[in-house]
Amino acid sequence: MGLRNRCSLALFSVALLLAPAQLRAEPADQPKQEKPLKLMESPRGFLEAANFGDMLGLPDWMAMSLSLVSQPMGNVTGSKQRTFSSIDMQAIDLGLGSGLIKDDADKSEFDRWSGRASIASYLGPPPYFSTEIGAAFPLQSLVDSPGINEGIWLQGLWLQRDSKELTLKVGNNLSLDPLLETAAYNFYVNSTINSTLNLSLPGYPIAPSTSMGGIASWRATDRLTLNYGAFQLSNQRAGNQVGQWKGWRFNVDQSDGLLQAFTLKWALNEKPQGPLLICMSQKNPDVVVRHRKGCQQPMQLQNKLPDPLFQLGVVSGSWRFPQLNNPKRWEKRANSVFSSATVAVPFGLGHGSRLWGSAAVGTEPAINQVPSFIEGGWITQGVIPHRPLDAVVLGATHSSFSPYSRSSSGQRQSYEGMIELGYILQLSKKLALQPGVQVIVNPEGTGDNETLVVPGLQVSFNW
Repeated sequence: MGLRNRCSLALFSVALLLAPAQLRAEPADQPKQEKPLKLMESPRGFLEAANFGDMLGLPDWMAMSLSLVSQPMGNVTGSKQRTFSSIDMQAIDLGLGSGLIKDDADKSEFDRWSGRASIASYLGPPPYFSTEIGAAFPLQSLVDSPGINEGIWLQGLWLQRDSKELTLKVGNNLSLDPLLETAAYNFYVNSTINSTLNLSLPGYPIAPSTSMGGIASWRATDRLTLNYGAFQLSNQRAGNQVGQWKGWRFNVDQSDGLLQAFTLKWALNEKPQGPLLICMSQKNPDVVVRHRKGCQQPMQLQNKLPDPLFQLGVVSGSWRFPQLNNPKRWEKRANSVFSSATVAVPFGLGHGSRLWGSAAVGTEPAINQVPSFIEGGWITQGVIPHRPLDAVVLGATHSSFSPYSRSSSGQRQSYEGMIELGYILQLSKKLALQPGVQVIVNPEGTGDNETLVVPGLQVSFNW
């Protein structure tokens, strides 16, 4: 090789060494992008290829959904009689609006408004199962307020505005439930857990009872949401005459009162929770095991657990509330303060767990049957390897009675406790079975009644 060629080669080598690293790198040296993990979701079942509205061929400005819930149960111990009860609910929810299927960025102000209605048929009570077996509070969430009986109920009629920052509801038939509930409550069957905080005050619009009112929800930040609601207090709307009218009452009377509620909700995670991580067994590809370091076949799992959340709220009513020990005398105000928290916790079983707790305190024991209430529970998803979308739930409540409260036999009452253990069997996206057992401790709070053990089942289909 000549001297000139050797010099050229040396200069070329020096240029390569001094060149930026990205110019020298070959395509094979570039880091490879990881492929997104597959997501395991609930399987589709019968009639689930499309929703109820699509099956009917409804236009884009109309939406409709169908819900079916059945709650059969019977006591095996306690009480002087063994009995069985079932309550069934079939509901149709209707929405009308030009922006129902539009993306939020494409909506005009007119598109953000829609009309909403909910009509439900209840089959079952009376008689009331809790009364028959001697419990102070209903064991079925479908009977979570006094006076609920068979018939067609108008349980929702309102105008609604939706946006990322502000949601408004104004109408003739609204319930207090959205301002009290947190997602964890909906995993249970017993009425003292399921969304009501066991607020035992007359006239409060707890679903399916409703009243005229409005609700505003403002998303102040990505994690903070402020909610306010105001409702009419009326015997005919949600009081002692609610079973007679079943929501089909549109009157306003001078004797009506006002109920106000304010809640603050703070998301404990900076970002919304995503799917859970799981690992497929190498020995049996149909078995899902807990995700661990070094997993050879990782996947994502649909997360059905409630979001970690802290909630603080107050409910204040202004009306003529009858006293517990003398209905002819009245109190003008009723106030309650409540708080709840749901947190993610590590657990040796399943793919994810939540621990939650709530408490409510009322300031007027003369009119409030349960001035002190506390509850809590545990939820774990995927305990059984072949059933990663199922959940095990455990919950307990403690309802302390007012010193003015008396049982059906006239005895003083102290407290009634409840423990619920259940398993949510997610058969498909819309169908779930929830077998479980409830234990009622100190029924009616008198100290004279035997503990009740009540197995039951909840069947829910949302289409």
